[in-house]
Amino acid sequence: MPTVRVADQADLVTVLPTAVFLVTGSEGWHATLLGGHLAGRLTGFPGTDLADLVAGSINALVREHGLTPDTAPGSSVGILRWDRDTVEVFVLGDTPVTVFTDDGPAPLTQPGLVAEADPDIAYEARQRRWPRAAVHTVLLADGHVPSWPDALRRASADGPETVLDDLTALAVVTF
Repeated sequence: MPTVRVADQADLVTVLPTAVFLVTGSEGWHATLLGGHLAGRLTGFPGTDLADLVAGSINALVREHGLTPDTAPGSSVGILRWDRDTVEVFVLGDTPVTVFTDDGPAPLTQPGLVAEADPDIAYEARQRRWPRAAVHTVLLADGHVPSWPDALRRASADGPETVLDDLTALAVVTF
């Protein structure tokens, strides 16, 4: 089981047995409800493609609240999910997720897109997979982190809490 450390102020981070995700938005109700739907789908459908899970979560909000594209609030989504063999990341919007492997950092972000009222936007997100054995640390953030390599060095030298306290990083997952 990976070690998950979450910043004290990170009420937008959800930790599940095989996933960690962050949902942020300008209107908290949208992010909260989207996160609830996403948690249920990640738990209930563990092998399902992440874009399908996010699209289903957005669709549920659209049905429940009558949301329409271009008028609904939007949320950014960053998901880290793992199983015995694989680590995968999904990023929609400005919730950067950086995966550190022996080859260095692999930052993923998709600015300009948000989970709003169009489920199809989930299929435009950035997604990537790695063999679990190749991944040693993953950082999830809310917004821009100036230097992921510096953040990893600081976390390795002084503990993950230094990154969580000083940057906008909200979760550090160590495999």
